Amino acid sequence: MKKLVLVIAIMGLMLGVILGVLLVPESQATWLRSLVGSPSAGDSAGHDAHDHGDEHGHEEHSEEPPHVELTSAAQNNLKLVVRRLESQNYQPTISVPAIVRERPGVSDLRITSQFAGLITNVHAVPGQALKEGDPLFDLRLTGETLAAAQSQLLAAIQQLEIVDMELGRITELAAQGGVPGKQKLELEYEKKRLQAERRTREQELLLRGLSEAAIATIASRRELITSMVVTVPKGLASTSWGLPSQNSVSADPYGYTVEDLLVSPGSMVQSGDELCSLAYHTSLFVEGQAFERDLPAVRVLLASQNPVNVELGSYRDHLHPDPMPIVHLANHVDDETGVYHFYIPLPNSVLQDVVDAQGRKFRTWQYKPGQRGHVKLPNGSLIENVFIVPRAALVVDGPRSLVYRRLTLAEQEAWHAEFPHDHEHEGHDHAHEEEGHAGHDHAGHDHSDHEARIFVPVEVERILETSSEVVLRPTEALHAGQDIAWSAAYQLHLAAQESAGGGGHHHDHDH
Repeated sequence: MKKLVLVIAIMGLMLGVILGVLLVPESQATWLRSLVGSPSAGDSAGHDAHDHGDEHGHEEHSEEPPHVELTSAAQNNLKLVVRRLESQNYQPTISVPAIVRERPGVSDLRITSQFAGLITNVHAVPGQALKEGDPLFDLRLTGETLAAAQSQLLAAIQQLEIVDMELGRITELAAQGGVPGKQKLELEYEKKRLQAERRTREQELLLRGLSEAAIATIASRRELITSMVVTVPKGLASTSWGLPSQNSVSADPYGYTVEDLLVSPGSMVQSGDELCSLAYHTSLFVEGQAFERDLPAVRVLLASQNPVNVELGSYRDHLHPDPMPIVHLANHVDDETGVYHFYIPLPNSVLQDVVDAQGRKFRTWQYKPGQRGHVKLPNGSLIENVFIVPRAALVVDGPRSLVYRRLTLAEQEAWHAEFPHDHEHEGHDHAHEEEGHAGHDHAGHDHSDHEARIFVPVEVERILETSSEVVLRPTEALHAGQDIAWSAAYQLHLAAQESAGGGGHHHDHDH
């Protein structure tokens, strides 16, 4: 009996030693597999043992979990974007159609001629950006009414000068008793009458469109004005309704753009004829189109003045203006579509300025009337502490949804230690890379573009998704602070599948 107990004790001791040797290296492999939720070696079918006799001993190999390892060149070719996950709150929304509109009475400006005349020169061209006071046309005046009004003013000025001279002469004689005082009094009355007539003629010319400077020129030069320059009027564009008071774009002097030229040199125009049209697109409106079921959400936003998100442009290249509140809900229903229109201010921004050889500026605006998009209206309760990623960051593989996480430097070193093989990539010289980093200022530099190149799939849980983004629930494998591929996830998935399909590590044995 004692011999049996001794044999059992010796066998237990040997079994413990064997398990200890096997489980120590397996712990690191299990930790690495937990990064991606892969089964451990103990849960798998294991590695088939081969009896090679006395030629060589059995050599164990750990099987790599699914992953893809990219060189810097490969990341650049994929235009890969990697971002850090941040916990956010998400407001579910519904999208209603929207279109960019001009602001009535502000965005579309008509320049008309105040006088009859002949166009002798055109200074502006379509598409040119202008500021207040810039010249548009040279006009030679031919209107008889304006000429007569100028002549009457000039006659009144000349008569007033004659009366002044005569009054000066008589004043001296009246003081000496050489002329009766009544004659002096009559001249003083005549002077007052001529002064009143001059003011009347000046007011008439102001009403006909001449500026105070032009009237002063008539008086000083004693000449009629025969030509004038039509300029961009001052004060045409009002302040931006519903926009922030400190709007840098609204303060830009080159806010006008020539839309159409309706005359050319040699054109005869009459008073009131349209010469050109100018656009003032420093601020526009987004016209939302809500159905009746959407009205409660619109009314809540209108009352609270909470900002609303807008998406403009194509599906693949959305433009996201700064959120702005709804300022107006129409009081009638569109007869054709049955929708309710509501309006959101849209501050514009300059996309590009080009100056030609003549010094003329041509401006392209970011937002243009007619652009289509969507307004995001709140729909449901706020979802707290979730991850919001673009659709390009998600891969749907059957019932599984995956994102690709980039390993940290420490995780990558542990990976290479657990799965040792030749990590030299074609066209990627690690020695040269290390030499290039030597002596470099590491402060604020992201080394991960060159060093942390392993991406592993992580299974995620989708809460909801839209046409452009997906909301994910945090899990044990997916948490804030991790770096994931923000784009090209599908390409990474194909590369990982191809790598896994190649059989991983080949265990070559000589039999």
